[in-house]
Amino acid sequence: MSDQPETTIRFKCNNCDGTIVYDPLAGSCMCDHCGHKWTIEDMVPDFDKYSKAISNIKRANDILDADPTVTDSEQAKILFQLASTECQKYSGAISSDLIRMCSEGETRAERLKIYARAGKLFKNGTYPEAMEEYRKVQGFKDSDEMIRKCEENIELSKKRQIPLTILTGIIIPLAAAVLLKEKAGLHIIPCILIFLVLWAGCSYLIYLEKVPSLIIRIISFLIAVPLLLFMLLAYVFHLGTVPSLVIAIAVPVGLSVLFSFLADHGKRS
Repeated sequence: MSDQPETTIRFKCNNCDGTIVYDPLAGSCMCDHCGHKWTIEDMVPDFDKYSKAISNIKRANDILDADPTVTDSEQAKILFQLASTECQKYSGAISSDLIRMCSEGETRAERLKIYARAGKLFKNGTYPEAMEEYRKVQGFKDSDEMIRKCEENIELSKKRQIPLTILTGIIIPLAAAVLLKEKAGLHIIPCILIFLVLWAGCSYLIYLEKVPSLIIRIISFLIAVPLLLFMLLAYVFHLGTVPSLVIAIAVPVGLSVLFSFLADHGKRS
């Protein structure tokens, strides 16, 4: 079934009381009972006043019938709006039905715009965003099938990211275990158990890719360099805990400030 809106306007035939099917876009006017035909001017003497609106509707439909892009769909929507504005200058059945066609056309254009945007996102591999767009037009074209494909690709992407997920998930638990051992004086066995539990939990949350996943990734990124530097100083070079901690925090902060200063100085010069 076509998603294009119906374009017929119906009157009663004076000859047989049948229904005259009049399609302003096709320019046809015929009784569906006796088959008698009329010219458009016979039925609507002042039909010419709708010519501009009909021209815009035809152009919009042609655009939407040609596998439109997001930009094309927006252009078609504007044409429907222009046609509707033109028809609102007049009253009567013709004007009302043309306005209805424009309204249905705008809805169709909007759905095609969303569908096109979703297709572009899918092609670029941004499956979560694509799925969100396809869900806005569920039941339209093959949106339901594309939603299923997005879900499959998202799941496949998660599986491919498992090694990185495990690696990212280790940072916060490792930092916690080091602090518990060095600052709280906790025995190594409980520290290892806490580390393993936290590692599993963080990795699972990252795998889910929800809000906690983003938070964990950000925190892990922020503490990764200080943690590695601390472990290097404390366990490889056997520097004291406090000096190692101070250096581990001060060096990244100092480098960040230095790079910011140099970047700002470069812009000014």
